[in-house]
Amino acid sequence: MASASSEESFLPFRIEDVTLTDMINMISFKLDETNYLIWRSIMQSSLESQDMFRYVDPMVPIPPAETLDSITNKLIPNPAYEEWVKTDRYVLSEMERTITEPILSQLSGLKTSRDVYNHLEKSYFDEHSARVPELRHQLLALRKGNLQVENYFTEITRIKNDLWFVGHSVSEDDLVRFALGGLGHEYHDFVQDVLSRPVLPKYFPLRWLLIEQDIMMGIYQVQL
Repeated sequence: MASASSEESFLPFRIEDVTLTDMINMISFKLDETNYLIWRSIMQSSLESQDMFRYVDPMVPIPPAETLDSITNKLIPNPAYEEWVKTDRYVLSEMERTITEPILSQLSGLKTSRDVYNHLEKSYFDEHSARVPELRHQLLALRKGNLQVENYFTEITRIKNDLWFVGHSVSEDDLVRFALGGLGHEYHDFVQDVLSRPVLPKYFPLRWLLIEQDIMMGIYQVQL
């Protein structure tokens, strides 16, 4: 006969049993100067899973601090606002746990999770909007060198995502050409083979083609 504890281990997973704290505890890094887009994606997913994204969404109105009493026709404290403030403080405290101290020091004076979330977004947008020419140059100048394929494509993708965030998308064909353009002379035959195809491969399939090429050349190392 199965024990109660063994039966409990097979109980179905229920998202309602998971709190925002649980979600935050699963994040393995903190926001710094280099990983905002990843942080933003994970934070948004965590908040949405708990139906809490509305606390940082500027399109969602915050309940008024006071409401009209239908009996006395006088303004009284709004319970919906008080509940909002209470939950917002919880969201803010959990969010702050995912941010490094240097970034936190820039957020002093911001009192709500909405203020913090949108300040970070605006700061990142403003900074990278001003850097569009520099980011495009980085794509042109990036070289694989001794980088493993995964690291090389991670760098290309990071720059591509930075450009996308500020409204400057890079096409699949351009990404492929940037990736090929950063390969050394030892890849000359590989590059010519890819460029001579009737249809260029997509960006992510190119990664596997390049891994196969590195294996053939004896320079690929498995990333552990």
